[in-house]
Amino acid sequence: MPLPRLARLLAFALPLLVFALFGLWLLRTAFSASPTVPYAEFTRLLEAGRVERVVVRGERAEVTLAPPEVGRVAVRLPSTQATSGPTLISQLERQGVDYRFEAPGQWLAIGLNFLPILLVLLLPLALFAALLVVLVRRGRSRTP
Repeated sequence: MPLPRLARLLAFALPLLVFALFGLWLLRTAFSASPTVPYAEFTRLLEAGRVERVVVRGERAEVTLAPPEVGRVAVRLPSTQATSGPTLISQLERQGVDYRFEAPGQWLAIGLNFLPILLVLLLPLALFAALLVVLVRRGRSRTP
């Protein structure tokens, strides 16, 4: 009778695995996020010379603060500044800030594109496994 065991395992393990992966993703995003400051605050920090490094990814920038305020903050850039525009670059160069522009990560978009495919494949499999468990239990109860 290995089939009912497999069906029972699939019926409980697949949802548990999905919830565990979602929980890990939530933990990762919760602990890796830097505090966000408004763009006006970022420009004040830049003009005061308290910015050491800036990494721009899309419309967000990860800003490393110079001593005495060592730390990181995130800033959402206006759409005109998010590209490597001359205004932002000239401000960063004038202050001697180490900066670079990186392409935003595509893994979230790729994962979201595959999510419907996974649901179409895994949901019927889980339902089939649950149906097998019910049928096997029903068959056991009728066996004399």
